[in-house]
Amino acid sequence: MRELTRSSLRTPVRGAAHRVSTHQRLQNVLSIDRNASGSARSRCSVNNRTGSILGVAVIVMISFKATAEGLLKDHAVAVSYILTTRSSPRTPYTTSLDSTASLSLPSSSMTDRDALLAHINTRAVVVGEVTLSSGRTADYYVDLRRITLSGTAAPLVGRVMLEVSAELDYDAVGGLTMGADPVAAAMLHAAGATGHVLDAFVVRKEGKAYGLQRLIEGPGVAGRRVLAVDDTSTTGGSVLAAVESLRAAGADVVGVAVIVDRDTGARENVEAAGLRYLCAYGVNDLRVP
Repeated sequence: MRELTRSSLRTPVRGAAHRVSTHQRLQNVLSIDRNASGSARSRCSVNNRTGSILGVAVIVMISFKATAEGLLKDHAVAVSYILTTRSSPRTPYTTSLDSTASLSLPSSSMTDRDALLAHINTRAVVVGEVTLSSGRTADYYVDLRRITLSGTAAPLVGRVMLEVSAELDYDAVGGLTMGADPVAAAMLHAAGATGHVLDAFVVRKEGKAYGLQRLIEGPGVAGRRVLAVDDTSTTGGSVLAAVESLRAAGADVVGVAVIVDRDTGARENVEAAGLRYLCAYGVNDLRVP
Protein backbone atom coordinates (compact mmCIF):
# COMPACT_ATOMS: atom_id res chain seq x y z
CA MET A 1 0.00 0.00 0.00
CA ARG A 2 2.89 2.35 0.73
CA GLU A 3 4.23 1.71 -2.79
CA LEU A 4 0.87 2.57 -4.30
CA THR A 5 0.74 5.84 -2.43
CA ARG A 6 4.23 6.84 -3.55
CA SER A 7 3.52 5.95 -7.17
CA SER A 8 0.40 8.07 -7.08
CA LEU A 9 2.42 11.00 -5.78
CA ARG A 10 4.66 10.67 -8.86
CA THR A 11 1.71 10.80 -11.28
CA PRO A 12 2.22 13.83 -13.61
CA VAL A 13 -1.02 15.65 -12.85
CA ARG A 14 -1.65 19.26 -11.86
CA GLY A 15 1.19 20.14 -9.47
CA ALA A 16 2.18 19.33 -5.89
CA ALA A 17 -1.00 20.70 -4.33
CA HIS A 18 -3.10 18.28 -6.32
CA ARG A 19 -0.83 15.30 -5.51
CA VAL A 20 -1.20 15.99 -1.78
CA SER A 21 -4.99 16.20 -2.19
CA THR A 22 -4.99 12.86 -4.00
CA HIS A 23 -2.99 11.23 -1.21
CA GLN A 24 -5.39 12.56 1.42
CA ARG A 25 -8.41 11.25 -0.48
CA LEU A 26 -6.75 7.85 -0.76
CA GLN A 27 -6.15 7.73 2.97
CA ASN A 28 -9.81 8.58 3.61
CA VAL A 29 -11.02 5.87 1.27
CA LEU A 30 -8.83 3.12 2.57
CA SER A 31 -9.13 4.29 6.24
CA ILE A 32 -5.88 2.84 7.46
CA ASP A 33 -5.24 2.42 11.18
CA ARG A 34 -2.39 0.93 13.05
CA ASN A 35 -2.55 -1.88 15.67
CA ALA A 36 -0.74 -1.96 18.96
CA SER A 37 2.32 -3.61 17.44
CA GLY A 38 2.56 -0.75 14.92
CA SER A 39 1.63 -2.85 11.86
CA ALA A 40 -0.78 -1.34 9.40
CA ARG A 41 -4.08 -3.12 8.70
CA SER A 42 -6.81 -2.10 6.38
CA ARG A 43 -10.45 -2.22 7.48
CA CYS A 44 -11.36 -3.36 3.99
CA SER A 45 -12.47 -6.99 4.13
CA VAL A 46 -10.35 -8.07 1.15
CA ASN A 47 -6.98 -9.71 0.81
CA ASN A 48 -3.82 -7.77 0.06
CA ARG A 49 -3.98 -8.30 -3.71
CA THR A 50 -7.61 -7.20 -3.91
CA GLY A 51 -6.77 -4.20 -1.73
CA SER A 52 -3.95 -3.27 -4.07
CA ILE A 53 -6.23 -3.46 -7.12
CA LEU A 54 -8.86 -1.40 -5.31
CA GLY A 55 -6.22 1.17 -4.39
CA VAL A 56 -5.09 1.48 -8.01
CA ALA A 57 -8.70 1.84 -9.16
CA VAL A 58 -9.36 4.55 -6.60
CA ILE A 59 -6.23 6.48 -7.64
CA VAL A 60 -7.18 6.20 -11.32
CA MET A 61 -10.74 7.38 -10.62
CA ILE A 62 -9.56 10.34 -8.55
CA SER A 63 -6.92 11.32 -11.11
CA PHE A 64 -9.41 10.97 -13.97
CA LYS A 65 -11.94 13.12 -12.13
CA ALA A 66 -9.34 15.82 -11.41
CA THR A 67 -8.07 15.75 -14.99
CA ALA A 68 -11.61 15.93 -16.39
CA GLU A 69 -12.45 18.83 -14.09
CA GLY A 70 -9.29 20.62 -15.22
CA LEU A 71 -10.08 20.09 -18.90
CA LEU A 72 -13.61 21.33 -18.44
CA LYS A 73 -12.30 24.39 -16.63
CA ASP A 74 -9.75 25.09 -19.39
CA HIS A 75 -12.43 24.62 -22.05
CA ALA A 76 -14.75 27.03 -20.25
CA VAL A 77 -11.98 29.64 -20.08
CA ALA A 78 -11.24 29.23 -23.80
CA VAL A 79 -14.89 29.54 -24.77
CA SER A 80 -15.26 32.61 -22.54
CA TYR A 81 -12.23 34.23 -24.24
CA ILE A 82 -13.55 33.54 -27.73
CA LEU A 83 -16.99 34.90 -26.93
CA THR A 84 -15.50 38.00 -25.27
CA THR A 85 -13.19 38.65 -28.24
CA ARG A 86 -15.97 38.27 -30.81
CA SER A 87 -18.39 40.46 -28.89
CA SER A 88 -15.88 43.28 -28.27
CA PRO A 89 -16.09 46.05 -30.87
CA ARG A 90 -12.93 46.58 -32.90
CA THR A 91 -11.34 50.00 -33.00
CA PRO A 92 -11.23 51.15 -36.64
CA TYR A 93 -7.98 52.35 -38.17
CA THR A 94 -8.06 56.13 -38.42
CA THR A 95 -5.72 58.86 -39.56
CA SER A 96 -5.56 62.47 -38.50
CA LEU A 97 -5.84 65.36 -40.92
CA ASP A 98 -3.35 68.19 -41.02
CA SER A 99 -4.14 71.60 -39.54
CA THR A 100 -5.29 73.08 -42.85
CA ALA A 101 -8.20 70.68 -43.17
CA SER A 102 -11.45 70.57 -41.23
CA LEU A 103 -13.16 67.52 -42.64
CA SER A 104 -16.90 67.01 -42.61
CA LEU A 105 -17.18 63.38 -43.71
CA PRO A 106 -19.47 62.74 -46.68
CA SER A 107 -22.71 60.92 -45.94
CA SER A 108 -23.01 57.29 -47.00
CA SER A 109 -26.15 58.25 -48.91
CA MET A 110 -24.19 60.56 -51.24
CA THR A 111 -23.32 59.58 -54.81
CA ASP A 112 -19.63 59.00 -55.56
CA ARG A 113 -19.48 62.32 -57.37
CA ASP A 114 -21.00 64.28 -54.47
CA ALA A 115 -18.83 62.47 -51.90
CA LEU A 116 -15.64 63.18 -53.85
CA LEU A 117 -16.57 66.85 -54.22
CA ALA A 118 -17.13 67.06 -50.46
CA HIS A 119 -13.63 65.69 -49.89
CA ILE A 120 -12.12 68.16 -52.36
CA ASN A 121 -13.83 71.20 -50.88
CA THR A 122 -12.98 70.18 -47.34
CA ARG A 123 -9.45 68.90 -47.75
CA ALA A 124 -7.92 70.15 -50.99
CA VAL A 125 -8.95 73.79 -51.49
CA VAL A 126 -6.33 76.10 -49.95
CA VAL A 127 -7.10 79.81 -49.95
CA GLY A 128 -4.17 82.18 -50.45
CA GLU A 129 -1.96 83.52 -53.21
CA VAL A 130 0.06 80.81 -54.96
CA THR A 131 2.10 80.40 -58.13
CA LEU A 132 0.85 77.64 -60.44
CA SER A 133 2.91 75.32 -62.66
CA SER A 134 1.96 77.48 -65.63
CA GLY A 135 3.65 80.46 -63.98
CA ARG A 136 0.39 82.24 -63.28
CA THR A 137 -0.66 83.34 -59.80
CA ALA A 138 -4.00 82.53 -58.19
CA ASP A 139 -5.92 83.37 -55.02
CA TYR A 140 -6.42 79.70 -54.18
CA TYR A 141 -4.79 76.36 -54.79
CA VAL A 142 -6.39 72.95 -55.26
CA ASP A 143 -4.00 70.42 -53.73
CA LEU A 144 -5.49 67.27 -55.17
CA ARG A 145 -2.65 65.06 -53.93
CA ARG A 146 -4.47 65.20 -50.59
CA ILE A 147 -7.34 63.49 -52.37
CA THR A 148 -5.73 61.16 -54.91
CA LEU A 149 -3.33 59.77 -52.27
CA SER A 150 -5.99 59.40 -49.58
CA GLY A 151 -7.09 55.90 -48.68
CA THR A 152 -10.64 57.18 -48.23
CA ALA A 153 -10.97 59.41 -51.29
CA ALA A 154 -8.81 57.63 -53.90
CA PRO A 155 -11.40 54.89 -54.58
CA LEU A 156 -13.92 57.66 -55.28
CA VAL A 157 -11.46 59.26 -57.70
CA GLY A 158 -11.20 56.01 -59.65
CA ARG A 159 -14.94 55.45 -59.93
CA VAL A 160 -15.78 59.07 -60.75
CA MET A 161 -13.11 59.33 -63.45
CA LEU A 162 -14.28 56.09 -65.05
CA GLU A 163 -17.80 57.50 -65.11
CA VAL A 164 -16.63 60.81 -66.61
CA SER A 165 -14.76 59.05 -69.42
CA ALA A 166 -17.28 56.25 -70.00
CA GLU A 167 -18.14 57.55 -73.48
CA LEU A 168 -14.55 57.05 -74.66
CA ASP A 169 -13.01 53.74 -75.75
CA TYR A 170 -9.55 53.11 -74.29
CA ASP A 171 -7.59 50.32 -72.59
CA ALA A 172 -4.78 52.23 -70.86
CA VAL A 173 -4.66 55.41 -68.83
CA GLY A 174 -1.93 57.73 -67.53
CA GLY A 175 -0.25 61.07 -67.89
CA LEU A 176 2.68 63.27 -66.95
CA THR A 177 4.23 62.40 -63.60
CA MET A 178 3.35 63.03 -60.87
CA GLY A 179 -0.12 64.57 -60.74
CA ALA A 180 -1.50 61.96 -63.13
CA ASP A 181 0.06 58.93 -61.46
CA PRO A 182 -2.37 58.38 -58.55
CA VAL A 183 -5.32 59.25 -60.80
CA ALA A 184 -4.37 56.51 -63.24
CA ALA A 185 -3.75 54.03 -60.42
CA ALA A 186 -7.14 54.77 -58.88
CA MET A 187 -8.86 54.18 -62.22
CA LEU A 188 -6.95 50.92 -62.73
CA HIS A 189 -8.14 49.57 -59.37
CA ALA A 190 -11.70 50.83 -59.83
CA ALA A 191 -11.92 49.07 -63.19
CA GLY A 192 -10.51 45.87 -61.71
CA ALA A 193 -13.14 45.96 -58.95
CA THR A 194 -15.83 45.67 -61.64
CA GLY A 195 -14.08 42.85 -63.48
CA HIS A 196 -12.52 44.98 -66.21
CA VAL A 197 -8.86 45.20 -67.16
CA LEU A 198 -7.37 48.67 -67.48
CA ASP A 199 -3.63 49.27 -67.73
CA ALA A 200 -1.86 52.34 -66.37
CA PHE A 201 1.32 54.09 -67.48
CA VAL A 202 3.56 56.93 -66.32
CA VAL A 203 4.97 59.58 -68.66
CA ARG A 204 8.29 60.95 -67.45
CA LYS A 205 9.17 64.60 -67.91
CA GLU A 206 12.43 63.43 -69.45
CA GLY A 207 13.88 60.02 -70.26
CA LYS A 208 16.23 58.23 -67.90
CA ALA A 209 19.93 58.19 -68.73
CA TYR A 210 20.30 54.69 -67.25
CA GLY A 211 18.47 51.35 -67.17
CA LEU A 212 16.08 50.91 -70.07
CA GLN A 213 16.01 54.69 -70.61
CA ARG A 214 12.25 54.66 -71.10
CA LEU A 215 10.22 57.84 -71.29
CA ILE A 216 6.94 56.02 -70.70
CA GLU A 217 6.87 53.46 -67.88
CA GLY A 218 4.47 50.57 -67.63
CA PRO A 219 2.88 48.31 -70.25
CA GLY A 220 3.64 49.34 -73.81
CA VAL A 221 1.34 51.92 -75.39
CA ALA A 222 2.26 51.55 -79.08
CA GLY A 223 -0.84 50.87 -81.16
CA ARG A 224 -3.17 51.18 -78.17
CA ARG A 225 -6.01 53.57 -77.44
CA VAL A 226 -5.10 55.54 -74.35
CA LEU A 227 -6.62 58.26 -72.17
CA ALA A 228 -4.38 61.07 -70.90
CA VAL A 229 -5.31 62.23 -67.40
CA ASP A 230 -4.25 64.76 -64.78
CA ASP A 231 -5.57 65.82 -61.39
CA THR A 232 -6.15 69.45 -62.40
CA SER A 233 -5.19 71.74 -65.25
CA THR A 234 -4.73 75.47 -65.73
CA THR A 235 -3.56 75.89 -69.32
CA GLY A 236 -3.34 72.22 -70.30
CA GLY A 237 0.43 72.39 -70.67
CA SER A 238 1.25 69.32 -68.56
CA VAL A 239 -1.32 67.02 -70.09
CA LEU A 240 -0.46 68.16 -73.62
CA ALA A 241 3.21 67.36 -72.95
CA ALA A 242 2.10 63.85 -72.05
CA VAL A 243 -0.01 63.65 -75.21
CA GLU A 244 3.01 64.59 -77.32
CA SER A 245 5.14 61.83 -75.76
CA LEU A 246 2.34 59.28 -76.13
CA ARG A 247 1.84 60.06 -79.79
CA ALA A 248 5.58 59.83 -80.38
CA ALA A 249 5.48 56.35 -78.81
CA GLY A 250 2.78 55.24 -81.25
CA ALA A 251 -0.25 55.53 -78.95
CA ASP A 252 -3.69 56.62 -80.14
CA VAL A 253 -4.73 59.28 -77.62
CA VAL A 254 -8.54 59.34 -77.50
CA GLY A 255 -8.95 62.27 -75.12
CA VAL A 256 -7.96 64.11 -71.95
CA ALA A 257 -9.71 63.90 -68.59
CA VAL A 258 -9.00 65.82 -65.37
CA ILE A 259 -10.60 65.87 -61.95
CA VAL A 260 -10.85 69.67 -61.65
CA ASP A 261 -10.78 72.22 -64.46
CA ARG A 262 -9.85 75.73 -63.31
CA ASP A 263 -11.52 77.32 -66.37
CA THR A 264 -8.35 79.15 -67.27
CA GLY A 265 -7.75 78.00 -70.84
CA ALA A 266 -6.99 74.29 -70.57
CA ARG A 267 -10.15 73.19 -72.35
CA GLU A 268 -9.57 75.49 -75.28
CA ASN A 269 -5.92 74.43 -75.71
CA VAL A 270 -6.67 70.71 -75.51
CA GLU A 271 -9.55 70.94 -77.96
CA ALA A 272 -7.33 72.95 -80.30
CA ALA A 273 -5.04 69.89 -80.34
CA GLY A 274 -7.95 67.84 -81.66
CA LEU A 275 -8.80 66.06 -78.44
CA ARG A 276 -11.88 65.67 -76.28
CA TYR A 277 -11.56 67.42 -72.92
CA LEU A 278 -13.48 66.01 -69.98
CA CYS A 279 -13.57 67.07 -66.34
CA ALA A 280 -15.40 65.88 -63.23
CA TYR A 281 -15.71 69.37 -61.68
CA GLY A 282 -15.35 73.00 -62.73
CA VAL A 283 -14.33 76.05 -60.77
CA ASN A 284 -17.98 76.76 -59.98
CA ASP A 285 -18.14 73.52 -57.98
CA LEU A 286 -15.37 74.65 -55.62
CA ARG A 287 -15.71 76.69 -52.46
CA VAL A 288 -13.30 79.43 -53.48
CA PRO A 289 -13.37 83.24 -53.04
